[in-house]
Amino acid sequence: MLAAASQALTTPSPASTAISHRSVLAENANPHARTRRQAHHIRDLEGRLSELLGQQAFERSGLGAATDTAALQAEIDRQRQAVLDLTRALEERDEELAAARETSRRLTTELNRPAP
Repeated sequence: MLAAASQALTTPSPASTAISHRSVLAENANPHARTRRQAHHIRDLEGRLSELLGQQAFERSGLGAATDTAALQAEIDRQRQAVLDLTRALEERDEELAAARETSRRLTTELNRPAP
């Protein structure tokens, strides 16, 4: 019995060799498949990164129109209108101040006249 066990260890049966060979092939297939998936994923990420960097370089170069031109123009228009409104309000205040000064001068002149 010991001789049979010893012989099984030194000369494996063809069935056990076939199973271990298939097992090795299966074990090798998994890492290869994972490597292919990762390589594909890396190519996709590199492509996306390249597009984003290209877009960023294009925007910074000033060659293209600003991405938010309409919003910027609307903000400029709002600011211009605010300046016009404030200018009109300032002109009205200046007119009111001039009228108040004139009234003050007239009243001061009346008060400083000698009584008859």
